[in-house]
Amino acid sequence: MSLYMQNRVAAVIVALFSTMASATLASAQASASVDNVFFQTDLRQALEDISAQTGVNVIADPSVQGIVSVSLEDVPINRALDLLLAGTGYRFIEQEDYILIYNPDAGADSFVDISTTRRVQMQNLTPVAARSLLPEPLQRFVRVDEASGRLAVTAPRELMDRILFDLEILDQEEDTVTTFVSLEFVRAEAARLMLPQQLQRFVSVDPMRNSVAINAPVQQRNEIMTLLRRLDQPTGPVSTETPDVFPTHRVDLSHGRAEGILALLSDAHQNFVRADDSANVLAVSAPRHIVDGIIRDIRTLDKPRQHVMLEARVVVLERTDLLDFGTEFRWPTIEAGSFASDNVSGMPWELRIGYTPSRQFTNALSLSLNFLSANNQATIVSSPQVLAQDGLPAEIRVTTEEFFEISSESTGIVRAQLEQIETGTILNITPRVSSTGHLTLAMDLEVSDVIGRGENNLPVVSRRTASSTIRIENGGTAAVAGLADNRSQMRNSGTPGLRSLPLLGRAFGRDGLNHQARQVAIFVTATLVDEDGHKRQTGETRQNTIRNVSDDQYRIELEAALTRMGRTGDQN
Repeated sequence: MSLYMQNRVAAVIVALFSTMASATLASAQASASVDNVFFQTDLRQALEDISAQTGVNVIADPSVQGIVSVSLEDVPINRALDLLLAGTGYRFIEQEDYILIYNPDAGADSFVDISTTRRVQMQNLTPVAARSLLPEPLQRFVRVDEASGRLAVTAPRELMDRILFDLEILDQEEDTVTTFVSLEFVRAEAARLMLPQQLQRFVSVDPMRNSVAINAPVQQRNEIMTLLRRLDQPTGPVSTETPDVFPTHRVDLSHGRAEGILALLSDAHQNFVRADDSANVLAVSAPRHIVDGIIRDIRTLDKPRQHVMLEARVVVLERTDLLDFGTEFRWPTIEAGSFASDNVSGMPWELRIGYTPSRQFTNALSLSLNFLSANNQATIVSSPQVLAQDGLPAEIRVTTEEFFEISSESTGIVRAQLEQIETGTILNITPRVSSTGHLTLAMDLEVSDVIGRGENNLPVVSRRTASSTIRIENGGTAAVAGLADNRSQMRNSGTPGLRSLPLLGRAFGRDGLNHQARQVAIFVTATLVDEDGHKRQTGETRQNTIRNVSDDQYRIELEAALTRMGRTGDQN
């Protein structure tokens, strides 16, 4: 027999004996059972006892150690090892002629001998997303290859099966969504190439329309859309490519000021808008996808202002106690009747005006001023009116200009110079209309007049000023009173020449003091005006005129007014 044939026969005999030995070990493992009780026993000692009882080689990794307590009653060796290692984190693997107890941690010495490596290609999930979805203890066995979009799994056989099963479950195909996106500032081919490689497979390009079609699950679609929006931006001013130039749209404003509306736009939109305040025009130069929104915002802000009719009455009251401004909020009333101290000849009646900022006070005021004017207790100095706009200042000026001469002498030369003074009524009022229709009036008032002549025949001017902010109803009246006008005048009378005699001069002359105290009151009635220039129904339809009435007519009108006011108060 040749040497070659002898070697072949020897190899067959060795293989036969090996197969018989493996079959014998497998048969021994299958038939071996364990019957033992371990209590607070060292794990390695327990493994040696099981090996001795079953006749199966049980080898433990050097890192395997611990204390165990378990009761085993005639159980197979595989089941016995499962119970013994439960809760320890250790696992076992059946080799050809022994059972290996090992630590599955990747840092263990035996990990390389018991583990295998598999490459996994993900179909729907990205490698990073797939790894992050695995349980944290399994993630340490998985590595990511972002370039190829694959995962590398290195783990013992039992863990390998579990990881591959979990990845298969996670990589289930989701319902895809197709979205078409038109690009404006970047070419579609360039945009696709700039996407991450694992996302490019979801994107198709249409170079003719410069658009892309995205066919991907929702998560990948949202990620691609976000990246495309970041890419599709206009080039900046420092770019060497296409300049940042957009078509210009002219927006003519009808109501608001250009600078004011520009300031009200958002910061992001202001960069695309320029204002010409002299022409009251805005110019919008913006990308196509936002220019319509900017113009729409401008139209929303360019709304007409509400018009307010302001009617002022400047009244001089001969008595300072005719107006009563109390702090009690109640319905306005007019009190009339006979008083024992009344010294007004021919008319034993007295009237006092109470005040509230409502529409009823305006009605009562007109009737009251009629009565006071007819009985020389009040003088209507002026009653101007002006149409104002919400939020814009309005001025009412009823003045008289008076010139006087000032002379001065210097080095024998007399110089004369004309100076001017202005007296009268000046009202600066800024109305503001609330959403409920109430009005807030910010008022700066001045009433002045020439009360006499002083030294060198120069005029003496009395000025009364007041500043106030008040909230009234539509058609209500704001009142400012207490602008006192106190005047005192000394009078000397007697026989000329004799009055200046010493001692006896008093018998031929008389000294007198004339003192007058009057109160100036200003009443401002504010009424909303509609777009057609008509006052609202809650306001007056026309300005009440001051007229003289007889006593009988006044009593009749007063009684009717009080009846109406009382009925209104009962309803409210």
